[in-house]
Amino acid sequence: MDHIISEALRFAFLFSLVLSVYYLYLPQPTIATRMLSLLYLSAFVCLLYAFWNFNGKQFEVGLFNHLYVPFTFLIGPCIYFAFLDALSQEVRFHLRHLLLFLPAILTGLVLIVIYALAPEYFEYRQLDYLKGRPASFIDYLNTLGLILATILCILAGYRVREVFTWAALRKERSVRTMLTILLWAGGLTSFAMVSVSIGFLEGFFAVSALSAILLPLNFILKSRVPDLFADLELVIEEARDNPESEEYKISRLEGVDLKELQLDLDRLMRKERLFLDEDLTLKVLAQQANVKSYQLTEFLNTKLKMNFARYVNHFRVEEAIRILKQEPEASILSVAYQVGFNSKANFNLAFKSIKGMSPRQYLDSGDGPA
Repeated sequence: MDHIISEALRFAFLFSLVLSVYYLYLPQPTIATRMLSLLYLSAFVCLLYAFWNFNGKQFEVGLFNHLYVPFTFLIGPCIYFAFLDALSQEVRFHLRHLLLFLPAILTGLVLIVIYALAPEYFEYRQLDYLKGRPASFIDYLNTLGLILATILCILAGYRVREVFTWAALRKERSVRTMLTILLWAGGLTSFAMVSVSIGFLEGFFAVSALSAILLPLNFILKSRVPDLFADLELVIEEARDNPESEEYKISRLEGVDLKELQLDLDRLMRKERLFLDEDLTLKVLAQQANVKSYQLTEFLNTKLKMNFARYVNHFRVEEAIRILKQEPEASILSVAYQVGFNSKANFNLAFKSIKGMSPRQYLDSGDGPA
């Protein structure tokens, strides 16, 4: 059994290193891919130390026995940003986000300073604590890092709490998958936190070994099923923009000429055809219509009974149908890009949501072009 655990840990830290390099050198890198690279680098370091601990390795320089601790503080922030990326949200990195990474930086500096002043605190390994040695400040720091990771997993789920309804879980595969990933991530970090806190040796190595299964599964999901979460952003918007929401009990449309607003929107969408711009946002459309973003949101949700994404996609789908009827030889992908969608997956999702069938089914039906 010990041999199996050792080999599982070896595979897990090596695979983490491969994934870290893979995401680091992806073409057209984004903040999200950088976060994934850093996440897997942190996993690599923590799993490597777990492997060394399991096999009894110890460094003569005490500081080297505890360099995993700062990386523990990186796991939570990286999971949080990776989660935002999975939701197809555009991750923008602001200076305030550095606060999430500040504990990791400070922990690294604290370890170096204390080692220079009192190296005797670093004579032990994490394994010694798990086997019964009294906890040191290093063990407390490691536990705090795992607590931070657990909190950020919970916060990630809280960001889209409206989505996890019973109806959405039954209907949307992406919602079920995302909830499963969140539960696994939160559960593993929580179990690791508890194991380290109480010195549960078997639990600590069990969590580490499970990573050998979860790491490749996560990579396979993201690479082999890239469209798995394509509909999450739309599901989230629909959940948040419910016309029956308490947010609209007090209208913010006072002073707005609703007929004039409707005419302006018709002009912008039917004559100026703003929907063809794939970068069209609620803010841009509201500015063109001379209203505030929150007023346009309320108008669409309460008067037209649809959110911004569905409103724009309605025009895009109708334009796609017009093109497909006039140009039967046109490919679905080229038409999707032509009418303002940024991917075939989003086009298929919007088309099915509005027409009740996929573009291919539409073409094969009597409603499509001959």
